[in-house]
Amino acid sequence: MGDVIAVASGKGGVGKTTVSAALGIELSLRGKKVLVIDADIGLRNLDLHLGLENDVVFDIFDIFEKKCVLEKAMVEHSNYKNLFFITAPWDVKNKTITMDVFEYIYEISKNKFDFIIVDCPAGIGDIFYASVTHADKILIVATPDFSSIRDADKVAGILFGMQKRHVRLIINRIKPYLIKKRLVPDIDSIINDISVQLIGMIPDDDYFLVAGAHMRMKKKPKAYKSIKNITGRLLGEDIKSYKFW
Repeated sequence: MGDVIAVASGKGGVGKTTVSAALGIELSLRGKKVLVIDADIGLRNLDLHLGLENDVVFDIFDIFEKKCVLEKAMVEHSNYKNLFFITAPWDVKNKTITMDVFEYIYEISKNKFDFIIVDCPAGIGDIFYASVTHADKILIVATPDFSSIRDADKVAGILFGMQKRHVRLIINRIKPYLIKKRLVPDIDSIINDISVQLIGMIPDDDYFLVAGAHMRMKKKPKAYKSIKNITGRLLGEDIKSYKFW
């Protein structure tokens, strides 16, 4: 049975979708069969990051309503073997997205894939609860700014209240020079404030955003090593922190 890994954040703009796409790519490069699901109903962008915006036809709600089977809805990536994608509905009118939708999608996917990566909507709305309730692991993405840290702490508290124990923290867009000048919290302070075990740190890297959006990960932006390390830890490898500074 595959692992469902939900990628969440307290606020938008922290790089959650880019991280979701990059993890899906890296896991597929390691020979894992991966399904990446966009759960950001009405504001989907993961198709752009994967370069599949012109290929999607059906969405997760079509599968739930039995308008099509899983195999017909998912799009196989032409550049990455074993990487598949299902998009979120663009139009949410007259559609009630409950945890039953995600439970069903996860149930029919887990025996076909090694990993299901779910790009959750930012914040703590109904769709957030629906997408994380039946996830096996949750990754919280935060950046070194006070609003992101506060919101990530709120998300972590909710997840622990739901008895979720496999919760890990990714600190994204780290600018070491700001930390050295004490203009933003340092790594230890962020971990202490959010109270979630760290699984990876990603340096601020403009090219990483471009690479994720245009499928150029093979050119390896400086953030790529961090993604490789996070992927290795998800696979159970003992990897020391990459001190990019």
